[in-house]
Amino acid sequence: MPTRLSPSWSAHREFSSKAASNAGSEVPKAKGNERAKIARSDTRTTGRHADSLFWVGSFLPVGPTVPGRLDRLIGLTAGVQVPVLCSAMERIEFPSENAEGIVRALLVATAAMLAMSAVNPASAADMPVKAPPVQPPPTPVYNWTGFYIGGNVGYGWSHGDFTNTITATLGDIQRTASNSGSIKGEGVLGGGQIGFNYEFPSHWVLGIEADIDATHITSSTSGCFTGAGQITTAVCGTRNNKLEDFGTVRGRLGYAFNNVLVYGTGGWAWGHGTNTLQITCLGPECPGTSALPPTTPSPASIGVNPNGWVAGGGVEWGFLPNWTLRAEYLHLQFDGITEDRSITGFVVPVLITSHLVTDTHVDIVRVGVNYLFNWPSSVVARY
Repeated sequence: MPTRLSPSWSAHREFSSKAASNAGSEVPKAKGNERAKIARSDTRTTGRHADSLFWVGSFLPVGPTVPGRLDRLIGLTAGVQVPVLCSAMERIEFPSENAEGIVRALLVATAAMLAMSAVNPASAADMPVKAPPVQPPPTPVYNWTGFYIGGNVGYGWSHGDFTNTITATLGDIQRTASNSGSIKGEGVLGGGQIGFNYEFPSHWVLGIEADIDATHITSSTSGCFTGAGQITTAVCGTRNNKLEDFGTVRGRLGYAFNNVLVYGTGGWAWGHGTNTLQITCLGPECPGTSALPPTTPSPASIGVNPNGWVAGGGVEWGFLPNWTLRAEYLHLQFDGITEDRSITGFVVPVLITSHLVTDTHVDIVRVGVNYLFNWPSSVVARY
């Protein structure tokens, strides 16, 4: 059977206007083939609600075509609040029980959807907001810039290669002999250092340092000289060397891995020591029992003050903001150390002179601790 359509737009406007202005009074019956009668408008129903209710009734078809209008019904009731829909359902007259049941089901479904759309935003607003991820604090940057002062202890090994030239003179007769050898020693050391570092934004560190250490590195060697012509047959003696202290002035260049500094160093080195020679045998029986009275060289002891160069490297660890601990290796090189002596006092008037040239190097390993007087750093925090 053909579907009967709702009244015209003019009837809709007339109904809407009356419903909006006469809330709470009896609503006149709609003209034409209206399929729904509104008994009374709710006092809370505004003109917009009456508009929507009219469209619910006026667009509702009769008969089996009702289910086919579900989408239109839901669209037209979207502006009506849930309580109004429930009240409107009670005030609409339906042409049949079948139509009423269908509309009731549709209204319940629509009300549920409207309730969900009204509640969900509030529920979402009540949900706890997830806090943004907390930015981890920046890694503290160790400041290497500034003056520092500290102390050190360590151990050293010395090695010297020497050449000794002996000249014997008797009247107008002069004879020469020479020999060579090596002398080794070792001992403890300790001292202090002072310096300055500057750390660039690229984390390269440039600095200068001066240090002085007292040492007890001693060495000893014995030997005999023979072949000085017919003047003397042999001279034997014992030589004792002692490095008493040394110092350096060095530049330093390193790279800072935050609070760990790896560096190389090099510069000028000086030392001070004492070398002593003792004659143990003189005569044809040497190196056995001396046939002649023992003699003493002049001078028996010679102080030496070598100058040279130093190079090395180390690792320094900042274990507190102003305190560092370091491990360091240095190589000191002293070349051309000379000693000149004369030996007299024999029964016959013989003069023996000695010219000794030694190239000595000292290798040291030491640990130290420094206190930093920090300056403002040009290095920014690391994230």
